[in-house]
Amino acid sequence: MARSIILLLLLSGCMTNNWKEDEHKDSVTIKWVRVDDVNKTCRSLTRVGHNKPILGCAHPYKDKCTVYTPELGEVDGKETTTLGHEVAHCFDYGYKE
Repeated sequence: MARSIILLLLLSGCMTNNWKEDEHKDSVTIKWVRVDDVNKTCRSLTRVGHNKPILGCAHPYKDKCTVYTPELGEVDGKETTTLGHEVAHCFDYGYKE
């Protein structure tokens, strides 16, 4: 299972931008938006361009972060893994002021 998750994350794209590496937040307000077409939504919100399929994206700004993913499927499915991955961006990266 762990190999599947790692492979999934390597083969798919995350379109999160707006971060400064090596900065971390302890408290962030997160808004979760479930979207039908993640590719379209995330590509319209970011400037990062690659041809990998996009499973989700996060848009951090100051002490707020909006996460875009599809509706959740199975509890341990790829959608839930994607949600956790994107939420991690909200904490693991600082925000442009």
